[in-house]
Amino acid sequence: ANGNCEPYETGIKGYCDDFYDAGVTYVYIPKRRLGGSQTLLRQFLEEANAFLNQTSSHCSEIAKNVLCTHYYLPCGFNGTRHVPLPLCPVVCQYMSETLCPDFWSFFSTYLISNSLDTEYRSDEGVNLPLSTVVQMEV
Repeated sequence: ANGNCEPYETGIKGYCDDFYDAGVTYVYIPKRRLGGSQTLLRQFLEEANAFLNQTSSHCSEIAKNVLCTHYYLPCGFNGTRHVPLPLCPVVCQYMSETLCPDFWSFFSTYLISNSLDTEYRSDEGVNLPLSTVVQMEV
């Protein structure tokens, strides 16, 4: 298997806790994304959230939904699990080109910056599916 469909975990406050119910919602994390570890993914998103909180964006709630769905692929509820369907590239492309291009560009730039811990920056699974970073106009 390339990953596991397992209950969303909590324990410490997480970026996606408002989006998923612990123990009820099942999420899929590919093994190529931080070794499939929910703990590492939680730490990555908390670090990213601390950085994103420095920005003001009308897109922050939409972005949170997209990022949580992208990084934690929903795969059902207790007793009704199914094959996870990736949100990206279609929704991510719409978000990056039409809905919130400034926010998406900012986050994409953050993922390759020295502000992000090396452990996360070198992991292919945290990269966004759009490899090009749109330069923001000044």
